[in-house]
Amino acid sequence: MPKSSIRFVLFAATLALCLPAAAQKHDDTQLWPEVQVTWALPHHWSLMGAAGYRADDNLSHLFQRYINAGGGYAPSRYLNLAGFYRLDSQRPAQGHHTLEKRWTLDAIPHLPIGRKWGLSDRNRIEWRWLNGALSERFRNMPRVEREFSLDGHKLTPYLAGEFFYDTRFHLWNRSRFYAGNQFGVNRHFTLDTYYMRQFDARSLPRHINVVYTGVKLRF
Repeated sequence: MPKSSIRFVLFAATLALCLPAAAQKHDDTQLWPEVQVTWALPHHWSLMGAAGYRADDNLSHLFQRYINAGGGYAPSRYLNLAGFYRLDSQRPAQGHHTLEKRWTLDAIPHLPIGRKWGLSDRNRIEWRWLNGALSERFRNMPRVEREFSLDGHKLTPYLAGEFFYDTRFHLWNRSRFYAGNQFGVNRHFTLDTYYMRQFDARSLPRHINVVYTGVKLRF
């Protein structure tokens, strides 16, 4: 076999081996389960806690664990305020270990439309210590929802988008799009599930598909 043909065969074999790895770096499917607990307090205050983990590399690798703790205040039915602290450990299949300590403030205006529809716009500011280095991030999440009743249970399907501005890059680098549903099992237990598609210009994988399952308890 001519040397040129041998080189071509070796090149084609190398390319075939590298293409799946390259594709994996730019697209991934992940699972995000979470448990949230809220305790209602007098005068429209509340305490909140959450914990969860995330699996990446097409669900084959447990890469992230986190816990949240904080509080909220609802001065009216049209506005919720919240603040919390988050401790987050990540070790992705493609990347290095990151320990994040995060403080967050939320302001969420609500606008009812008729009896069943609702609009909200969560505005979130984060102060993030990533392995000790401080950065800030702003997140805006408009959402539309519609409430239904089924055999005495409340169903609330929703659509949302979320857009991230990161001071590490000085640009809007990440966007997310959600389609989900909240199912009220009873007054204390809500099951929140959604599918989310993420696009990120500054991290790998560039695109991720996420299935989220959240158990939300309220007392």
